[in-house]
Amino acid sequence: MAAKTKKASPQRVASKTPELKAPKVETWKVSQLKPYKRNARKHGKKQIEQLRASLRQFGWTMPLLVRKDGTLIAGHGRLEAAKAEGFKEAPVIVAIGWTEAQCRAYTLADNKLGELSSWDKTLLGGELQALGDLGVSLEEFGFDGPDANEAAAAAGAAPQLGGDLSYSVVIRCKDEAHQTELLAKFEQQGLTCEALIS
Repeated sequence: MAAKTKKASPQRVASKTPELKAPKVETWKVSQLKPYKRNARKHGKKQIEQLRASLRQFGWTMPLLVRKDGTLIAGHGRLEAAKAEGFKEAPVIVAIGWTEAQCRAYTLADNKLGELSSWDKTLLGGELQALGDLGVSLEEFGFDGPDANEAAAAAGAAPQLGGDLSYSVVIRCKDEAHQTELLAKFEQQGLTCEALIS
């Protein structure tokens, strides 16, 4: 009779909770900090500009998470933006007592977990509209384009349009004679018209 083998379960990264119950925020020189070379998350130029705008308007709101040697665990984009803004110091939390596996796993988890959330479009649209009424725009932080317009529509607000826009009305005509007749009427009223055939 063959012996039964027990299937190994996947190994957990941590057998105990890392010790960050009451983290101490320290101020380190930016020159002491270094990116984790295997950080899989990439920050494009546009996002770095958005992070820079956030730092200018709100300052540091979230410390960087680092190993004792200054290698980043979380906050690569913020550090890049801070360097571009000329910051000489940054707030950090040192992950004391974390294993190599915990540091590496959290680098991935920190980036992935934020992606997995979603927006309540109605509430978001309402907040964007209310802030707009107060003269606050969040476009430089990425709240623009189709997503912002969809949120505004969900909240019952008019979408935010910008730039040099051209407004058009398309009228479907039954035939060419009808099209010619309507063009003449509209031009008599001072409207600029274009005839399109599709």
